[in-house]
Amino acid sequence: MSQANTTEATERYPDIEIYLKFSDATLLTPFLKAHLEEVSEPQIHRKGARWPVSHQGQNFRVQWVPNAVGSWSSLWFNSDQTPWATDQDAAQAAAKMLNQAVRCSPGPWQPGDDPDAWLEVTPQGEIQQIQWPEHNT
Repeated sequence: MSQANTTEATERYPDIEIYLKFSDATLLTPFLKAHLEEVSEPQIHRKGARWPVSHQGQNFRVQWVPNAVGSWSSLWFNSDQTPWATDQDAAQAAAKMLNQAVRCSPGPWQPGDDPDAWLEVTPQGEIQQIQWPEHNT
């Protein structure tokens, strides 16, 4: 494992997506409230949950999909107006506050990238490059 590196991003990602091992969406609400300006109660539905949120003057939704990849659940911020410029920035904040490993893409996807190459961030801030095939949890 390597120590956390500062993300060198010249642009904000158009959206943010991280992966967590949470089975209860309501456990994510305190994390969202700590980082976004306004967070409504989650709208729980059969396929996950959605939070109407507001940050930096933009209204958008945060969506949680349980078991999106094996036992890992997706948390997707459908906006570029989040507190984080990149998935890695969000993963570091989530891992620290939620005290669990969080996975994310290593950068914006480009043609020819290895689709199984991911980052795993520990609560201590360590970042490890991993291979994460969709069939392997």
